[in-house]
Amino acid sequence: MLERVTESVEITMIGTAKSVFVDTWPGGYIESFNGGKPGEEALVVEHCLVPFYDKKKVALEIGCGGGLWITKYLLNNFAHVIALDVIPKPAALKGTSVTYIELPDDSCNGVGITECIDFIWSFGCFCHLPGQTIREYLRSIYRMLQPDGVAVIMFGNWMRKGHPQQDESTADIREHGEGTIWFYCDAVLAEKWCHEAGFTVKDLMPDYIHTVLHLSK
Repeated sequence: MLERVTESVEITMIGTAKSVFVDTWPGGYIESFNGGKPGEEALVVEHCLVPFYDKKKVALEIGCGGGLWITKYLLNNFAHVIALDVIPKPAALKGTSVTYIELPDDSCNGVGITECIDFIWSFGCFCHLPGQTIREYLRSIYRMLQPDGVAVIMFGNWMRKGHPQQDESTADIREHGEGTIWFYCDAVLAEKWCHEAGFTVKDLMPDYIHTVLHLSK
């Protein structure tokens, strides 16, 4: 069984408190692919980003952290990019054309965007959110996307890391890992939550250690 740590992270009615993320990654997390296979970043880009590039469309990233995906891949391949995160605007995005929205908590319920985003991207964010918050995000993503829009979202997948499948309730309990916020998830749960939010779902990298889902209305 996975070790669970509940004392060291504040859980609010929405999810994990904003202060926990700011304290953990004050300058914004930048994906390093530590422990991954050689060429992992290139594979993710090839399968999950390149097919959706369109310089006439608007992209939005949820949980942009330090700005790796935006500065390397989104900014030059879309007409405009919007970034959402709970931290103050990261240094890498200052002076760019990116519209940055600092969220008051770990949800985007208060973001006044409805059916105007063509492509939504999130990688390395939802694995740090409890299940209840992920479900809120998915409903918001559905609201923000154009009718023909697409979202590509990475979810954690503990089963692909060799852990036994857990009950859905464990997705709201912080998992092991000091200094970093992790919550249980697997492909079955991720797809279930996406279907409940109204999406048609496709796994873009079924052999990858994480779950990366293509979501469309």
